[in-house]
Amino acid sequence: MEEELLRIFAGAPFSFEDVALRIFARQYERCLPYRRFCDRRGKSPAQVTDWREIPHLPVTAFKHARIYSGQGEPAHYFQTSGTTQGQERRGRHYFEKLDLYAACSRPIFKRFILPDRERIPMLMLAQPPAANPHSSLSWYFDQQAQAFGESAAWFVDEHGLKVAELEAALKAAEGPVLLLGTAFAFVHMVDSGLSVRLAPGSRVMETGGFKGKSREVGRDELYRLIQGALGPDVVCLNQYGMTEMSSNCYDQTLVKGSSRKGGPAWVRVRMLDPETLEEVPHGTPGIVAVTDLANLYSCAFLLTQDIGVAYEDGFEVLGRAPGSEARGCSIAMDEFLQVNRL
Repeated sequence: MEEELLRIFAGAPFSFEDVALRIFARQYERCLPYRRFCDRRGKSPAQVTDWREIPHLPVTAFKHARIYSGQGEPAHYFQTSGTTQGQERRGRHYFEKLDLYAACSRPIFKRFILPDRERIPMLMLAQPPAANPHSSLSWYFDQQAQAFGESAAWFVDEHGLKVAELEAALKAAEGPVLLLGTAFAFVHMVDSGLSVRLAPGSRVMETGGFKGKSREVGRDELYRLIQGALGPDVVCLNQYGMTEMSSNCYDQTLVKGSSRKGGPAWVRVRMLDPETLEEVPHGTPGIVAVTDLANLYSCAFLLTQDIGVAYEDGFEVLGRAPGSEARGCSIAMDEFLQVNRL
């Protein structure tokens, strides 16, 4: 299915239902931990006729089993960030190869982050891939820099954010620039006292997630602080994604004037009731469930730990489910562990 997905990423028409059901059949066959989970739910390819009935695997399963649907040994893996549970509890997302991952990321980045430009200088508040080869974020930033970067520079090393170098690069910029980094990195940037007036057309893309670091700042407050540091003309945009996904969703600020998120045609985001895991109506908060057809080599059907709200024109993420896992998510993960005693 690789060639078919590459055509889809390039804009070819397709039936989401058909492709999702075929990917489900493939992953049910190839990934034993996922098959056991589906069997526990009474959902096999022979029993499922609607893609919405496909079981969504809790993303925490990536910390407890090898969720892999490729052929042969994986060519690479990306690893989730560290937790207080230690190295053994860091999830891994395995890839047979990285061509689908690269191909799916670029057109959507262009659509939502650079709809008005072909290239722009990029400054990454992250380590380069050579220094952090199992970081999906570093790899993703590098892919976009190769495709759309007029120039590219990295401003995090083993000691942290290189504030002086970043400020010098920003002051030397002769036109609009794009800064990319985690929300936490931008908190460090504004806390450092950095102050530069960037050219109109400049923008910031932050990936969200503070991981319980030094202090937490709400998104509106963070954007106010970023504009205070970089100038009022800077447009701030959020990307929604995770190590366990291949695709990303973005604020639609530059394409629709809306901060609600949109994504590619091969991704569906639904909100599920935290107790029953049944889909809730638009406008009602629920657990974010993602179907990402680009996840061919792992599992395309993911149950996150986030709470969100879906609308006709996009969706919003409100934050983590209370207690890290809502009851429905917790039950789903408990079922996964019961049938995959590792």
